[in-house]
Amino acid sequence: MICSFDSEIVQAFIEKCRNLLPCEVIAFSLFIFTFLSTASALIGYLRPIVILNDNQILYLFSTSAQVIAAIYGLTLTGYIFLRSELNREQDIDNSKTEVIDSLKKRYYSLLIFITFLSIFTILISNFAISYASNTKSLFSIPSINIGQSLLVVNLFVISYFIFDILDPKNIERAGKALQQSIDPPESREHKGSVENFLNYFVEIDSVLQKYGQSFFAKRREQSGEPDKPYNRVPTKMLVDTLFRENKITLEDKDEIKHLISLRSAIVNGAVPEVSLKIENSARNALNKLSTVVGQGGF
Repeated sequence: MICSFDSEIVQAFIEKCRNLLPCEVIAFSLFIFTFLSTASALIGYLRPIVILNDNQILYLFSTSAQVIAAIYGLTLTGYIFLRSELNREQDIDNSKTEVIDSLKKRYYSLLIFITFLSIFTILISNFAISYASNTKSLFSIPSINIGQSLLVVNLFVISYFIFDILDPKNIERAGKALQQSIDPPESREHKGSVENFLNYFVEIDSVLQKYGQSFFAKRREQSGEPDKPYNRVPTKMLVDTLFRENKITLEDKDEIKHLISLRSAIVNGAVPEVSLKIENSARNALNKLSTVVGQGGF
């Protein structure tokens, strides 16, 4: 019974960690770094556990800098291959575009943080090596303890990033996170019909593609280009085109883009529920687009 309870706690903790936003990962990492560096620096001043000589400091921090540089290089290489794979998956299935875009933003934010951590770790390591022979310096002990605390945090964040991108359910989790930001559970207390929402979206997509076909056909005619079969254009690009042509307002553009993102989230693993507000928003967007596109004058 106790083991089962402990297992549930561990699973809940792991699930919570997987669903952390990049800003939460950054904030938690900075908190851990502040705590570790402050505690270790105080211990180093008041009651040092291990006293290192010059050669030990030189070896320890030169090795730490090399290890971090090597791990960061491998992580960056893996990220480049991951981006290529995500782009390929987007090309294969357009319904995943918004969800994959949210994943790209997440991974890019974490990679930027890892980059700053890695650079800072290497700089602190060089700083500690520089003061290795000057043990009486005020900066000697803090640089040693801060450097090793930073190394631990850096390795933790890199490990989190690696397990995050290897999660087999990353698209499903991204879909749920996207749904949470657009249509949170509290707004779904007044439930709408997900079937009606998806039907409205199919009509919205159809109206936008008809607009795109007419718009680009006229552009080709004006420029004297030969006529050619219409290739499907990403829905968000067509919404941006409508906005640039002053067919819809900025508020309309943002609303339709939210609907596009929510639909992508639902068909890629999010909870198949929508609020009544979202259902009404989809119906209003359809009526608005049908009126605008029906006016002609592309």
